[in-house]
Amino acid sequence: MVANRKLRILRLLDLLRSETDDEHCLTTVEICERLTAEGYECDRKTLYDDVELLNAYGVAIEKQRWGKGNGYYIADQQFDVSELKIIVDALHAANFINEKKTDALIEKVAKLGGKHKEGAIKAIDVHFNNRKHSSTHTYYNVETIAKAISEKKKISFYAYNLNYRATPVYRHHKKRYTEEPISLVFHSDNYYVIIYREDRGVFTRRIDRLSDISVCDETISAEAEAKIAETEKFSTDVFGMYTGPREKVILEFTDETFEYIFDKFGEKQKIIKTEVVDGVQIYSTEVDVEISPPFWGWVCTFAGKLRIAGPNWVNTEFNKWKRNENKLDLQRKE
Repeated sequence: MVANRKLRILRLLDLLRSETDDEHCLTTVEICERLTAEGYECDRKTLYDDVELLNAYGVAIEKQRWGKGNGYYIADQQFDVSELKIIVDALHAANFINEKKTDALIEKVAKLGGKHKEGAIKAIDVHFNNRKHSSTHTYYNVETIAKAISEKKKISFYAYNLNYRATPVYRHHKKRYTEEPISLVFHSDNYYVIIYREDRGVFTRRIDRLSDISVCDETISAEAEAKIAETEKFSTDVFGMYTGPREKVILEFTDETFEYIFDKFGEKQKIIKTEVVDGVQIYSTEVDVEISPPFWGWVCTFAGKLRIAGPNWVNTEFNKWKRNENKLDLQRKE
């Protein structure tokens, strides 16, 4: 009897969470009939006692007049529709999750809003211009690498690139790498693992270009562990997917680029007025970036509305890159 009552309370909570909200109630009669049909002893008195117990536990169950009797509903759902829609949109946008897994996850998320709002949560109101990966291995690779990072263990894997037919070509004749992961970062629609290696320092690998990942028994080195404190800065650097010297660069720009500056470097980025040129106010800011092709490419997108004001050597390298940007780089890097 005691076990039956405990299960009845849990089933009552499931019913109220999945089928009620501030616009939909289950009546006393409906709840008692549902629970009785499932083999639980339930009448008005036991229902009242169970609701009181759940309220004492912290579940906000409200009672109100509903039809010709009383109705019960959950007043504080764990998530509201807007919160669940954000999660669903993020799942649609994440190209590392294939379509089948995306649909399965969305089904789970939508159920958190209850059956009356499930349709609205799953409705596609935002369309994303992305291409879903065809495999599921990235999804599980992230899980494996996250486990290794939390346990401060090395990982072992194969690395590959795709050929013109989009099939894997393994590096170094399918050499198995053993490396030290220190963090994960999501950047430009892809997941990366930040790796420390004695001969290369800190660098990244795209997780969807790794296969057969396993967690090793061997703990990461003291040098790798020391780098963990630096990974937040590394991962928030918008040009962190490429290696290059770090430098504090002065940018000058017009007010048309404010939003892009804040998007890339954060809303706390300090911007100052400098001079007025031909009636146009010029602004300046100092950013800490890696000097690399993605930085040059980003600067070029502003078509004269933003320029590198210093240091001089950065401008020199930028001009060299512009002269050679249409030449193929045939040097394959590990």
